[in-house]
Amino acid sequence: MDLMKQSTAYALLKKKYREFAAPTVRVLVEGSDLGERYHAALSNVSVELTSEYPASGCSFDLLGEYRPPDSDFDSKGALRLLELGAKVEMKNINSMSAVRRALHYEIQRQAEELDMGIPQIQSTRRWDDERGESVVMRTKEDAHDYRYFPCPDLVPVRTAPLVEKVRGQIPELPQERQKRFMEEYGLSEYDANVLVGDLELARFFEEAARGTASGKKIANWVINNISAVLNEKGLRPSECPVKPGAIRELIAIIDDGTVSNNQAKDVFAKMWDEPALAAAQAAKLLGFEKADSSFLDGIVREVISANPDKVAEIQGGNEKLLNWLTGQVMKAAKGKANPKIVTEALKKALSME
Repeated sequence: MDLMKQSTAYALLKKKYREFAAPTVRVLVEGSDLGERYHAALSNVSVELTSEYPASGCSFDLLGEYRPPDSDFDSKGALRLLELGAKVEMKNINSMSAVRRALHYEIQRQAEELDMGIPQIQSTRRWDDERGESVVMRTKEDAHDYRYFPCPDLVPVRTAPLVEKVRGQIPELPQERQKRFMEEYGLSEYDANVLVGDLELARFFEEAARGTASGKKIANWVINNISAVLNEKGLRPSECPVKPGAIRELIAIIDDGTVSNNQAKDVFAKMWDEPALAAAQAAKLLGFEKADSSFLDGIVREVISANPDKVAEIQGGNEKLLNWLTGQVMKAAKGKANPKIVTEALKKALSME
């Protein structure tokens, strides 16, 4: 066998191996609402999230024929398809963005052709993502073209008892976990959705939030700070050197006023470099300690005494200058005080509370 034939045979074998090794899931969306048809994209997302090891190569069926004279819009503004027509199946769709593009294209193509009186034919079309269009692969005149028929060599399988048997063994599904995160930790739908989109990230968050009342703050840190660092360094949540328990400690010293949210980023960086450090230890090494109230009050009095004109303006209604005074106190405290606590101390001293 020459080199070209060897390469071709290897490529074919590799392709067939992938096809047999990866599970195939087909999502068929039923209903007569165009909005439901668009939710084929969301269905594919749900299928991918449900699997801990997602498989690509999703395909979907679009039942797209409608008769314009009978079309109307429902209360949500979605075009309602009063009559389903020929089935058009799309292939070669390998990403969620491609699902959306293919849906938009195919809906527009079928609508334009039907408006011109061109009937749709039951067929399979291939989506060309680079060109942004679909092309006919083959037509199918009737159901028998799909080769759906009972195999005489296979005995019937009664699935109902099997389903009941495994139902209790099914782990928590993404949609259920998302709902629980919203109810248990008070997360927004968006934050809960981001977390359950990555099983490792969801587990990391839940371990960090366990036993605390700061679920929303921890979720915000996991999504916006920790994920950013992990992505930058090409690491998975399970590889994060700062463990969930340490993140819980970090949020605790933010809550008790030891550090501000911005200062906590420096503490997190220190903990990343030295994972054995607890959050309070890392903060202390960086000079961030909960300031003694008498020490802080003394600095506040000095700054107020040194800036009577600014104080007069603040008391006259220009509260924006309070930020300037806060900066002066932070400067005198060498940046080690918590800005939030400093501002509260200034308000108290100026009788603004």
